[in-house]
Amino acid sequence: MNRLAPAIILLIIIFSALVLLPETGTVRAYEGIYIRADGSVEGTDKIQRVGDVYTFTDNIEGSIFVERDNVVIDGAGYKLQSSGDSVGIDLRQRNNVTIRNLRIEDFLGNCGILLIDTVNCNIIQNNLSDNFKGIEMTGSSSRNRIAENHVQNNNVGMEIYSTNPGSDNVISENEVSNNDFGIQIKDFLYTNISGNII
Repeated sequence: MNRLAPAIILLIIIFSALVLLPETGTVRAYEGIYIRADGSVEGTDKIQRVGDVYTFTDNIEGSIFVERDNVVIDGAGYKLQSSGDSVGIDLRQRNNVTIRNLRIEDFLGNCGILLIDTVNCNIIQNNLSDNFKGIEMTGSSSRNRIAENHVQNNNVGMEIYSTNPGSDNVISENEVSNNDFGIQIKDFLYTNISGNII
């Protein structure tokens, strides 16, 4: 009997621990909108693909994650709006992506467009408003062009910073108005900022 007592006590402790553990939910992938590396679009039927050009056909709510290089995302004047998501369009380690003619609004958790370690990307003729940050560029981003955008009513219009400075970026002919901070730049070498209205 004495030999069974420790085993019974151990079983009671294990059972008690299992009963008292909090219920755990199923882990799921983030439900955003994806432009996949193979060119497919997941998460919306409001983006039409013709070759390497992805065109909005209506307003969209949510975040877009771009996993493909050498593409154009044309908003066609439509709006990308937050549904509680932190980033409007997420460009990480992308090359030769153009985002144009898009209204990006209400991403109060982070930013409208995020560029991390991007090369040869163009952010042109967009309207970014009522976000925490309109545009954020960081990492070793280089040879990017941010031009002819209207960036207004954000906490920070544009934030350009890096611990690994990028180079040869151009920020030109943007209208940056009514933000708490217009353009913040830290540790970015060889960035050409010209012709902006701030």
